[in-house]
Amino acid sequence: MTHEPDHWTDTPAFNWTPEVPMRVEPKFEAAPLADAEDYEPRFENPVLVERPVPAAQPRSTRQQAKRFVITEPEAVQPTPLFLPRLLVGLIQGAGLTLLFAARPAMDPYVFSAAMMVGLFAPLLFLSGLGRARITPLLLWTLFAAALLAAAGFYHHGRTLTSDSGHPGFALIGLTALFLFIGQALVEARAGDYSSHYRSAWRLAIRVFICVAIAGLAWAAAGAGTGWMRAHYPALPYGVFIIPIVALSIVLAAQLTGDRLLGVLQSGVVFVFGLGLIPLLLLTMAVVGLGAANIWQPSLAISLGLGFGLILCINASYRDGTSMRPYWRRRAEFAGGLVLLPLALIAGTALAVRVAQHGWSDNRIFAAACALLLAGYALTYAGSALISLGGGGWMQRIEGSNLALAFAGLMLVLVLASPIADPVRLAVESQSLRLDQKRVTADAFDYVWLRDHGLRFGRDALTQMAASKTQPLVARGAFLALTAPPAGLRPTPTEIGANIHVYSGKGLPAALLKQDWSAAQGAPPCLTNASLSCDGFFADIDGDGRDEIILAYGNDARWWASVMKQDTAVGPHGDWRVAGTLAAPSCPGGLTALRSGQFALVQPNNAWRDLVVGGVRVPVARPKMPAGCPLS
Repeated sequence: MTHEPDHWTDTPAFNWTPEVPMRVEPKFEAAPLADAEDYEPRFENPVLVERPVPAAQPRSTRQQAKRFVITEPEAVQPTPLFLPRLLVGLIQGAGLTLLFAARPAMDPYVFSAAMMVGLFAPLLFLSGLGRARITPLLLWTLFAAALLAAAGFYHHGRTLTSDSGHPGFALIGLTALFLFIGQALVEARAGDYSSHYRSAWRLAIRVFICVAIAGLAWAAAGAGTGWMRAHYPALPYGVFIIPIVALSIVLAAQLTGDRLLGVLQSGVVFVFGLGLIPLLLLTMAVVGLGAANIWQPSLAISLGLGFGLILCINASYRDGTSMRPYWRRRAEFAGGLVLLPLALIAGTALAVRVAQHGWSDNRIFAAACALLLAGYALTYAGSALISLGGGGWMQRIEGSNLALAFAGLMLVLVLASPIADPVRLAVESQSLRLDQKRVTADAFDYVWLRDHGLRFGRDALTQMAASKTQPLVARGAFLALTAPPAGLRPTPTEIGANIHVYSGKGLPAALLKQDWSAAQGAPPCLTNASLSCDGFFADIDGDGRDEIILAYGNDARWWASVMKQDTAVGPHGDWRVAGTLAAPSCPGGLTALRSGQFALVQPNNAWRDLVVGGVRVPVARPKMPAGCPLS
């Protein structure tokens, strides 16, 4: 007689294994049935692998099986790597120390390129040891080193003496973003979104820990070096600061193993996942106020909310294999849709600002962020709408994240290169606004070109100062180029020593003591101790009191400011800029002025005023500069 099974599920018909295994296979014997509400079908393109069908086991064995445990496959199994990491840290510390020691004898372009390589390239190799295969890691490190060298070389040429060869904050930010995205892609397995998810979050946590420990090491080493220098000034303790910081990064990389990172990743993702609901409500409120024209959010608020919402959506979605509650899935859906109006608000705010004041380097960076936010908004909204038709909820953001990661790499690479240098584009845009008369010469911000335009801005100011057709523009550019840095106000003695008076009178003390740093049209000799002027006394307005003409420039082009004393407050009242002169570019003009070959004449072709209804109405005529005498 055939033995009857203990239960109907013990029949041979139920001893089967799916032909297409799950992406992450749980170790189980009897899987519990998933809740119908949490079940999400997924569309995959797996590689079919033939697996042997397990033999049937007695019921007693299956009853003793433990609950399933999901394992996380790693690209490279962790191995003891302290000595290789220590070697990398020692090489980086010693190399940077020698580089700074040899800086006076090095070409500044070469130094800037070598510093970028020595600062970032060893960190890439240090981070990938034990987490990525050695061949892709070496290729990625060498490729990144070449890009870093090119960026450092170009950056020194664009900054001149603005930051003396040191990479600027904008370049460091672009470099860090580019290297983070590339390193996260290298440390992950291609085609496995779960691996990309773990790689990105854990790399961010490692970077945060390493930066914090390196900062503490830098502060401690600096304090210790200062104390040692005060007690033992002859000993060179400063050379040990960089190696100490490099070794602290090695220690941080060694202590942040996969087990610790896994725990920290779970905690960080949990916190950001919980923040999805309040951030979503806040974003919906901002979008509603903007749509109702009650309050228009700024560009910074729109971009901050947008990228924060993207981060929270990914923290809630995780790797796509975890079951999420109903409220989280619906919050992801709503977040994907609300990104569209938020990106539209950000773009509108940027367009309004550019229309008012033109492009600047910060607005170009903001435009790149807005463009990336628009890409996320379109793809996430599409993923949310596709989810309504079935399949995994918001599953299409996996491919969108990978595609936008590569798009972000290209965008950062273009911004950090001469192709779309934000500072160069901003200088060209501002100069074009001035040429097209969209901003007047008096209202144009020449100081921005000097302080924020780097080499491009100074080149533009030099061309403006040599202009022969726009005297007001040339004067503004000349003043911007010759103005001193902020906070270097000259003393009255220094001002008086740089003004050459061509008459028997002396300069009044009130004129020299007055602060001219914020005065419109003040000559540069009143604000800069290293620039000189020529002073002339003449009664220009015919009131019986002489005004002072302060001329500056050269024979090819010179300008002058007419300084007048306000006698309403007393005999020694304050002085003010009563007018300015812009002479045409005639040879020998300033020499003639210095030799006294000038005279005061009445205006030619004086027009009479009209009296209309008892009101006197003068006729305003455009002021044209006098032409050069015929030779």
